[in-house]
Amino acid sequence: MSRKVFEYFFDPDDLEPFYSELPRSKLTAINPLEMRDERLAETVADLADGEGSSVGDTTASPMGNGDNHSPANKPPKSQRTTNETTRVASDSTAMQIGGAVAGNNPADQSGVAHHTRVRRLISVHALGQYVFCVRSAILSAELGDQRDIDEPLGRFTYLPNFDRERIEELLSAKITQLGFFVLYGVCLAVLMKMGLAEQKRWVFYPSLAGLLTLTFWSLSVFVCILDLALRRRAAIHAEAREPEPSITSIERINWWSMLQAGFEPVAYERPFQHPELPLEGSPWRVLQRDSRRIPVIKSGARELGPKQGELYAKHQVRLVAYALLLEAVSHIEVPYGLVFPVDSPHGLAFPISDELRERCRKLLYDFEQKLGESQHENIQPGLPDNRNRCSRCDFGKPVQTTLKEIENADKAGEQLVVLQHSSGDLFRCQCADRFGSAPPHEQIVKRGLRVVVR
Repeated sequence: MSRKVFEYFFDPDDLEPFYSELPRSKLTAINPLEMRDERLAETVADLADGEGSSVGDTTASPMGNGDNHSPANKPPKSQRTTNETTRVASDSTAMQIGGAVAGNNPADQSGVAHHTRVRRLISVHALGQYVFCVRSAILSAELGDQRDIDEPLGRFTYLPNFDRERIEELLSAKITQLGFFVLYGVCLAVLMKMGLAEQKRWVFYPSLAGLLTLTFWSLSVFVCILDLALRRRAAIHAEAREPEPSITSIERINWWSMLQAGFEPVAYERPFQHPELPLEGSPWRVLQRDSRRIPVIKSGARELGPKQGELYAKHQVRLVAYALLLEAVSHIEVPYGLVFPVDSPHGLAFPISDELRERCRKLLYDFEQKLGESQHENIQPGLPDNRNRCSRCDFGKPVQTTLKEIENADKAGEQLVVLQHSSGDLFRCQCADRFGSAPPHEQIVKRGLRVVVR
């Protein structure tokens, strides 16, 4: 389409008569409290009448655009704008219903900060944290943490270990980098020799420093090349091996052996949702072959359990929960799940039985009840029996704050647990602010932080 044709069809002068006939909006002063009540009433009316439902609109329109009006019966633009505004307001109001209802509780009126209700579905990650620490599970659910730990980020020395294509790509890049380092080293050696022959210190010493630095970098790159070459060799020469579907105990497994056995790793960006249970989540990978589905998770540490050949309870719960999701979506039975350390292809296969599935369902309902008690009845869980679990928890890590932030939180109705250092610096942490008591985090203990009585 040419520029002239485009300007002809969308000339403002031609459309002005049409715009002049539309009703004009007027600015009026709005009371926020009255607006909130009106939006709540509109939301309840829409839910009761079925108006504005995305499911109903999609079903009525064969084009799937969510518009239930035919061109002949299309409402005026002002009415459509009002309806769209009402839908947006209804969505935002629905997210605040939990907070509005919680604000009417006696516990909230007594000065205790109310918390916005978490969404209906509970993530597998939060469920796994429930057997580790109830506080950590509640915070994970409220913050919407769905994904289990993926490949670590931020490590300069990190090398891929689960993707052969990435290993080969990085290996080729490192070899090229080492070639450039050798070329630069030769140039610096020539300059250093010239400076030594002509007694020019300003040439000799910078060349020597650059050559030493380049030698150190070259050695680091050479070590990476050796590591990547070994990983590539392990991926190519791995034997095809997989656990039996009827395994009854934990078995050792190799990632490359599973791939050689014909399994294909698939990463799902959107979480699975169980049609019956309030559960959602997406594992790190799903190994697929024919009709078989195997959930795979990665641990954030090098140890998978308290002893070799054992798994922590949180890993077991996550594998069983992912099995429930895959079975509900794919309508097949998941015989076992796999878990791997943070940077090793050697992991463990954990068998999944009907008894474990039933325990996972009961654990999910128990967690849902604890979550409701914490959010609506102000019954907060205590610290875990094993206080060592708090030592490195991210939710208990103290962060420095200021007196201005504390005053703003008090004005907003939030009760913060303030920790003070002997130097007078103030700190706070998510766990203490949410549940009212500070955990024994290693940095809190190391710095000697004390709770400030206000």
